Amino acid sequence: QLIVDAAVVTLNNAVTDFQATVIGPSDLSTLSTAIASAQTLHDGAVEGTVPGNHVIGSKAIYQTAINNASLLTVSDDQTDIDTAVITLASATTAFNASLVGASDLTALSAAITSAQSLHDGATEGTSPGEYAVGSKATLQTAINTASLITSSEAQSIVDATVINLNAAIATFNAGLVGPSDLS
Repeated sequence: QLIVDAAVVTLNNAVTDFQATVIGPSDLSTLSTAIASAQTLHDGAVEGTVPGNHVIGSKAIYQTAINNASLLTVSDDQTDIDTAVITLASATTAFNASLVGASDLTALSAAITSAQSLHDGATEGTSPGEYAVGSKATLQTAINTASLITSSEAQSIVDATVINLNAAIATFNAGLVGPSDLS
């Protein structure tokens, strides 16, 4: 009987040791919170070319990262789940960095300065060296319109405004009265 009792004790100790090594279900709480936050950020984001929008295509990339994190379950190893939290955090950082920046107004500012200087130094009239009557008001309107553009506009809008203002300058210069052909 002593041998049987000793065997039962040994067996019970082995069962206890075994149960202590059994890995329980993984904790998904941190990952679940990260997925929910990421999905909310994704769903509220707008892609486009206007400053403050996310770069076109960035939402699809971010959604893929969210979907990949969503594949994990409590049966996955906790290390894999912890890695997924880090990976999703990196994807969130990259997504937040994918915002379209402010438009570059350098060329527009130069064109406005040039147009205003041309306007201010011009005289309207019918004599050689003067500009066609009414052309200064037309040029000033183009300058005023261009001056309304801010860096919050899409770069394509800024670029188109530069083209339009340069066309207005060319039209203004075409109205310069040339030397008379008096013989």
